Amino acid sequence: MKFHILAIPLAVLLFLPGTASPQGSKIVIQKAPDWVNPLRFDSDANPPAGQEEGYYYLLIDEQENAVTQEVYQHYVYKVLTSEGVQGMSDLTFDYDPAYQKLILHHVSVHRDGKVINQLPEDIRPIQREQSMDRYLYDGSLTAVINLKDIRVNDVIEYAYTRKGYNPVFNGHFSKKIYFNFSLPYEKLFQRLVVPPSLPLNFEYRNADAKPLIKDAGGNKEYTWTFNHVNGLILDDNLPDWYDGNQYVMITDFANWGDVAAWATNHFETTPGERELLKSKVGSNFVSGDT
Repeated sequence: MKFHILAIPLAVLLFLPGTASPQGSKIVIQKAPDWVNPLRFDSDANPPAGQEEGYYYLLIDEQENAVTQEVYQHYVYKVLTSEGVQGMSDLTFDYDPAYQKLILHHVSVHRDGKVINQLPEDIRPIQREQSMDRYLYDGSLTAVINLKDIRVNDVIEYAYTRKGYNPVFNGHFSKKIYFNFSLPYEKLFQRLVVPPSLPLNFEYRNADAKPLIKDAGGNKEYTWTFNHVNGLILDDNLPDWYDGNQYVMITDFANWGDVAAWATNHFETTPGERELLKSKVGSNFVSGDT
């Protein structure tokens, strides 16, 4: 996915149950899940004066269903310049076939009142291993769609779903939602559906954007909606650790002790593993419980 304005860091651990070849990980093309709320966008909208760039996001639509373990993402942007054509004519979709399925719904170009389908019938994923320089191999795949004949003033719309959660989390839930970015946008919609039995804790930073909460077929639904938001301009001399964006962190962990208890299980060693380690390091081995 070529999404320049959304840098959404999320602290996760890599789960490595095995790798999968691109040939054995066919991408599914089908309609959006029934639980998704369809949204419209204003194709005539333009960025605020003084914040024009090569493209402008008309809609950032992200909906997650923790019950079905699906994350639906729907984006619409308008190409404003020739630089925007060059930079925004490729779409990339990353996923891990060890526990995720990538489902593409539609890729369209809106031009002069017409909708041009740009979703290929056959998409072959590639295995890029972006962390190979650090000797990390996680088996993730990337699907790439090269949009054809993109022109200035075209509106590009695409939607897809990743299905499946990383099993390393053992049913725990954590998510970080940003409400503003380095560039402006016209509309943002964030929706989260969770079972009523899942207790959630919310920590807001630089914002007090309380969600709309309602029942969703027996589950609990949280939604945040923002319109006409300017890009965030920060001083270049700020320290790296400072994040001036508005966002919320969501988790079912009550405290860091709960996080430590969850993580400890993933670093336990068996007596056999300790004996193997001892045989490898010899007299330098220091005995212990782990």
